[in-house]
Amino acid sequence: MPKYYVYDTETGDIVHSHEVYDVTSGQSMTCSSEEVLAVVDESLRNRSLDVVEANVERASAGHLLRVDTTSGAVVEEPRSE
Repeated sequence: MPKYYVYDTETGDIVHSHEVYDVTSGQSMTCSSEEVLAVVDESLRNRSLDVVEANVERASAGHLLRVDTTSGAVVEEPRSE
């Protein structure tokens, strides 16, 4: 299932996750970066954003997902307390 993550290119913080599912066919659908960015909350649009596709569902307990700004990969990191 394609899942898209919108992230801040400076910090790697994920600000939105996106997935499109067609209930008629029962299939996940692909999206362009433009389609994904079009649904991002307007208050976030002043940030430098990009989209990455990854097959990562959610972070494990005590962790969060971020995007490694060097590789562009979604990675899991421990939450800071």
